[in-house]
Amino acid sequence: MDDQIAIRYMSSWILLCISFYVANGQTSTDINKLYTDIFTSYQKSVVPNSDFSTALNVKLRMYLMTISRFNEVEETLDTATGMIATWTDSGFTWDPSSYGNAEYIIVPHTDVWTPKFVLTNSVETYEPIGGGNDLFVTINYNGSVSIAYGDVMSSKCTANVYKFPFDSQTCDLNFVVWGIAASDINLIADSNPVDLSFYTANSDWSLESYKGSNDIETIDVKSATEITITWKDVCDGLDKYMMFISYLMVFIVNVTYFIVSSV
Repeated sequence: MDDQIAIRYMSSWILLCISFYVANGQTSTDINKLYTDIFTSYQKSVVPNSDFSTALNVKLRMYLMTISRFNEVEETLDTATGMIATWTDSGFTWDPSSYGNAEYIIVPHTDVWTPKFVLTNSVETYEPIGGGNDLFVTINYNGSVSIAYGDVMSSKCTANVYKFPFDSQTCDLNFVVWGIAASDINLIADSNPVDLSFYTANSDWSLESYKGSNDIETIDVKSATEITITWKDVCDGLDKYMMFISYLMVFIVNVTYFIVSSV
């Protein structure tokens, strides 16, 4: 099993182990009836907002598993991460006592509307985080909906070697909900935006600090200017021992919509 598949399965496990508890007493008949009742008139193609004059709030928490690699020459950062997104769908509410005290139900993500997250400063092809396969959604009786994603991400990170060999690197991970305007989705950093419960330290790195922020600049998609990418060549003659130097890493997550301002 490769790293990306392992992280995706881990994300589902996180969702079950961290976010929810087991409600006792329900039978398969109760769950089947609950599923039928809440999905009878449900439309998964529609953003589940009870008031379309305001944006749907989607809260995002990231689980940093490990910093896999930082390449100072290519200026790329590889991280193994899990993410949990949570929002409220007023159509998914019920009285647990009517369904054997079932307080939640777990369904395939293909049954419901889910946000598609993209890492905007990825150095690879833009694809939804998690790959879209084998994901599950947990729906609570109060309308709270959660989904766990997981992936190995490669992001652009400008190297700072000014104080070499005692470098402190600051990297951003910039996420957006792909294909939906900021006026329809309000992406919010969780109060604990980066969770280290499952973090495994890397012998080459010491995690110094981290934070999450909402850097929002609303733009008109129709008149958006094109993005210009600038880079420079790095000399090949650098000391090869530099890869064995221990660095300090400042880890920053930005949750945004269209434009991200680097911290």
